[in-house]
Amino acid sequence: MSIRSIKENIVDDTFTAGTETSGRSLMQSAMLRFYRNKAAMVSLVILCLLILLAIFGPYFVPFNYEDPDWSAFRAPPSLESGHYFGADQNGRDLLARTLYGTRVSLTVAFVATIVSVFIGVSYGAIAGYLGGRVDQAMMRFVDIMYALPYILFVILVCHFANGDFWPQCVFVVCCHWGTGMADHGADCARPNAIPEGT
Repeated sequence: MSIRSIKENIVDDTFTAGTETSGRSLMQSAMLRFYRNKAAMVSLVILCLLILLAIFGPYFVPFNYEDPDWSAFRAPPSLESGHYFGADQNGRDLLARTLYGTRVSLTVAFVATIVSVFIGVSYGAIAGYLGGRVDQAMMRFVDIMYALPYILFVILVCHFANGDFWPQCVFVVCCHWGTGMADHGADCARPNAIPEGT
């Protein structure tokens, strides 16, 4: 085989590979990297199992999460009694309470994340589009929010929420609504606000 033939084959292979790469979208590339990451796939499987347990698990437990079993105060884990995780000091089944707590935690995380991303993106988009003093004022407000200690919000939610669902969602939203806001604010900046030559 001549050198010219080898070069032509190399060029053809390069062109074919480039064509395949350019035909793949960013989402497809991201999903391909995700599927190749073993740790990410294991985490996805664990998360799916937790979601399934949180949804369907309480229906297979013979005890309610808040009803006491008068014969099982501080009972250890046992297969005979049906308290697989044991019971607390009030006789409530710990497995049922764990599954119910998992359901509440995942629901709060999902709802609060969706709402906080929507608020954060909208807030950042407005700040980035208006720019100038409005942007500076809005960003200083965010700095004040992030400067407040996290433990302060924990104390407040423990005092006012009293275990209710919606106050917990509000608490998570108040703490994390600024996530990703700066990036979206920069993307939404008006063209005339960006100096030329940058």
